[in-house]
Formats: sequence, structure tokens, C-alpha cells
Amino acid sequence: MARGIVVAVVALTVACEVAAVSLATDSPVVRVAYAVYAVTQAVAGALIVWRHPRHVIGWLLAGFALWNAAVSDAALAYGQRAAVNGWPLDDLAQLTALASWIIAGAGLWALFLLFPDGRLPGRRWWAVPIGWAVGAALAIPGWSLNPVLGSEFESGVNPFARDDIPTGLMFAVGAALIGGSLVLSVVALALRFRRSHGVERQQIKWVLLAAGVLGVLLPVSSALWTTWPPIQVFVALTFPLLPIAACVALLRYHLYDIDLVVSRTVSWVLLTVTLFGGYAAVVLMAGLVFASPASAALGALFVAVAFRPLRERLQNAVDRRFRRARYEVRQAMSDFVDRVRRGEAAADDVVQALRSAVGDPDLELVLRPRSAYDVPPGRTALPAGPAVVIHRVEDSGLVADGTDAGRLAIEIAALQGQLRHQLVELAASRSRVVAAADEGRHQIARDLHDGAQQRLVAIGLGLRHVQHRLRDDPSEDVSRDLDGAVAEITNAISELRSLAGGLRPAALESGLGAALRDLAARTPVTTTVRTTSERFRPDLESVAWFVACEAVTNAVKHAAAAALTVEVSRDGDSLLVVIGDDGRGGAEVGRGSGLLGLSDRVLARGGTLTVDSPAGAGTRVEARLPCE
Repeated sequence: MARGIVVAVVALTVACEVAAVSLATDSPVVRVAYAVYAVTQAVAGALIVWRHPRHVIGWLLAGFALWNAAVSDAALAYGQRAAVNGWPLDDLAQLTALASWIIAGAGLWALFLLFPDGRLPGRRWWAVPIGWAVGAALAIPGWSLNPVLGSEFESGVNPFARDDIPTGLMFAVGAALIGGSLVLSVVALALRFRRSHGVERQQIKWVLLAAGVLGVLLPVSSALWTTWPPIQVFVALTFPLLPIAACVALLRYHLYDIDLVVSRTVSWVLLTVTLFGGYAAVVLMAGLVFASPASAALGALFVAVAFRPLRERLQNAVDRRFRRARYEVRQAMSDFVDRVRRGEAAADDVVQALRSAVGDPDLELVLRPRSAYDVPPGRTALPAGPAVVIHRVEDSGLVADGTDAGRLAIEIAALQGQLRHQLVELAASRSRVVAAADEGRHQIARDLHDGAQQRLVAIGLGLRHVQHRLRDDPSEDVSRDLDGAVAEITNAISELRSLAGGLRPAALESGLGAALRDLAARTPVTTTVRTTSERFRPDLESVAWFVACEAVTNAVKHAAAAALTVEVSRDGDSLLVVIGDDGRGGAEVGRGSGLLGLSDRVLARGGTLTVDSPAGAGTRVEARLPCE
């Protein structure tokens, strides 16, 4: 029901304004401007009623928008057109429109008095509507019956004027009471703001901002009303600020930072006034010495030079007054950064500095944003360059300002944290390399002792036995013993060759390509080798060969690969080794010691090892070694 009514009010408002613009006899630009104001106010009120059907402010805005459209704009346009065309009721229509502003003004003080909850601040504030009612009862006849009003009629004469009534005194007293009601309503809103907090305080700030802008513009416009006609259009277009501010405050206040809006508005107004005054002063003073073009150029130079430092100083001064919390947070973090520069504070203390500045003892700073972190309920994460700040949701603006002012300290702390992490990883990698080398040497010693050495000892004993038998009984057939000795020698050679597989192969003396082709010839699966003829440092070729050996061995033993490819090439300043297979995949660097050992070996040379091994899609091992 309420929504249907308010939609009808908006439709009637639009219809009245269309009629007013169509019937206007004066400048259509001014009429369109006032039509925009009325329609904007009606829509703002309708939006509030649509969300909150019983909200007084919504009905107040929509109702007075219809009053302005029908009585002030449409009636005046009809009266003026009727006077020209001889239509009936032209004088009555003009009088009604000319006196309608007194009633329309009630919408202004009512908005201030009832905002934001639609109720009076207290019982004593009933004096405001009572005072206005008395003032309107005096001002309406004092204004309507005054002969001075005749200048506003198309005929130049007020046909309803009365000389036997003190209209001037009546209007003066009534206007004073109406003005007093408006002042008291503003005072009521200011007092309500001082007592408010949280949501209500943010809502009132929106209306106070719009009222402040209008409070500055209206006196200026009244002084220029007759001397500069465009000011009438400008004022009409600024009137919608108040209903828009009320609508935003009640429906969308949380989407915008009103403190930022106030701060920016005040600072830009002050900046404009200051620069304009400075420009005028420079032009006037320079005009005493130089010609007009030169003085204007000096004024423009002053504005260009003074703009940035003046804006920063004014913004800081305004923030100190209107955004005190933001100013204090930025100041605290700026002071901390200065102490870091002077060596009086450690960059790692940036977390404690942020906590103290924002007032959140549980604030966390994750210096490695790629690592996993949890965001508890009621908190949010804010990216801050190389870090992430986890803080209370309501502190988002302050935290953003704090991290912006303290970005240098955050970046230094992040770099220090990354350096420490890399040093720890490097130390662990070197420890693993040393341990693996020791274990490898021990394994070789055990294998030689338990395997090849024992085999060679057994061969020696066997040959000695053959020697004795030949001496004692030369006629005896000893071929079988000699065959056994030869077989043992063959096994020993094979085992020694296998052990040598973990050492630098002799084939590397002829180049990495020759060693890899020898490896491919000894691999039991089809292996394709593509390599460059360029020679590299011996240590790089050894690392590349070990990477290829380990990757090929893993593919044969664990991946059930049917085909392998080994590619070696130069990629810029790096030696690139890529081994691919068509096996079962699923290989991981951290699983088992083979790939982890390779990774450590590559990292020890300043390179990188990556393993791409999706399950069922083969494995690709890539080692990138710096050549410099």
C-alpha cells in the first residue's frame, strides 16, 4: 500500500514538473533546474519509503517534493501563462505559488528536527513546530497581502494587496519566527549529533555536510541573485544535495566514508578560496609593475607552484580536525618510519606499531602473502604490498591509512623476513648436501668392501687354488675352475661400473652430449637425446649429468616409462636441462631422497629445479643452472 502511494506521488511530481516546464514563459533552464530538484527529492523519499514504509523522513521528502512541483512550480507557470493568454484564475495561481515557499520551508526545518529516526529529540522541541505555525499564520497574509509583492506578478500589481492591514509588520514577525524555527532545528540536529555514536552519528554527518554546503552557497547566491542570473540555476542544482544526503544516510551510509567526503570537501573549498585569493593578490600587485598579460601569467605561475604543497598542508590540517583518527594513525606510522630511517627502531616492530596506532592488540601482519593464513570471524585481510594485514572489519579505513604511511617499514620487514627464510633454507640445503655426500661415500666404501672387494679376493683365492692344483696334478682338467674365476671377474667389473655410475663419468671429458648419449645407450627404454655442442664449466656439466641420471633412473624404476627425452640447451644466461617421460607421473620433490637430493645439488649451484608430474600424464623435470 505504502509503496503504491509513494510511486503515485513520484508520478504526480513528474507530471507537475513537465507541466511547469511546458507552460513556462521565462527561461526554461531555470524551470528544468527546479524540476530536477523536485523530482530528485521525490525519488529520494520514495526510495526510503520503499525500504522503510513507515519512515517519516521518506514521506516528508516525497510530500514536500509534490508540494513544490504542484504549488510552487506548476501553479506559478500556469499563472504566468494565464496572465499572458487571458486564462482564468491567473492572479490566484500566481499568489498561491508566490506564497508557497513559506509552507515549503517547513520541510527544511522538519528534516533537521526529525532526522534520522523521524522523532523529536524531546518534548521541549515541540516549541519549534509551534513557533513555525504561529510564524506562518502571520507571514502568509503579511506576504500575500503586501503591495510590495506586486513586482512579482505579471501585471506588476498585487490585486490582493491591503493597505489597512500592517502587512509589513506581520511578515517581519512571522519571518522571524520561521527563521528562529529553522535555527532551532539545526541546533537540535547538532545536539543530537553530539550525543550520537555509531550508525546514527555517521548518518547525521551526511545531512550536516549537505546543510553546510548549502549554508555556504545560499548567502553567496543571494548576493549575486540579480547581478549574475546563472547563479539561480546553480542554486537550483545544489538543492538536491540535501535529499540525496538524507537518502544515502538512511540506506547506504556504510558504503561510503563520510569522514573522507567531509575532509575532501572542506579541503578543496579552502584550497580553491586560498588559491583564488592568492591569484587575485598576485595579479593586482604585479599589475602595478607589469602589463596585464604578464601579471596574469605570474598569477597562474603562483597557482601552479603553490597548488601541491598548499593542498597537502590544508589536507593535513583538515584531517586533524575532521578525521582525527586517520590523522593520528598516519602520524604515528610516519613517526615510526622516521625512527626506522634513523636506526632508532627495528623494522620488525612494525606490527606492534600498527597495533598501537589502530588500537587493535590482535592485529596480525603476515609478511609472506603467498603463505597460508586464517581470517577469524569478524576480521578481514588487507593486502599491503609484500604483506597481508588481518584486522577488525570496522578498522579497514584506519588500517589502510596506517599501512600506506608505514609501507617503507613493512617492505623492509618483509625483505628481512625473506632473507632470513632464504638463509635458513640455504643452511638446511647445504647440510643435506654434505650429509648426502658423506652417506654416498660411506655407501661406496661399504659396497666396495662387501661387493667388488670380496669378489676380487675370491677370484684371487680361486686362481691361487688353480695354481696349486696345476702344480700338484698338471694333468687334471681345471677349465671349470678357470671359467668360474672369469665369471667372477666379469661380475666384479660390472659391479664396479655400476658403482662408478654415481661418480663423474669419464665420458664427460668429451662433453655433456657424449656422456648423455652413453647414458641413453645403457638405458633399457627408448631414450632420445637432444643437446647443444657448446661446452660449459665442468661443475655445471657434472650437475646437469647427475640430474639427467637421476631423472632417467626414476623414470625407469618407478614410472614404468616406455620412452624418454633428454634435452640440454642454453636459455639466455642459463643452462637448461629437461627430462621428460611418458610414465605414470605422481613424482614429488619431497617424496623420497632422490629428487630432494637433486634439488639440493641444483640449489647449491644457484639454480632451480621444477618437477611437473600430474598423475597418469608423465613427468617433466627441469633444471635451470646459471652459467655466470
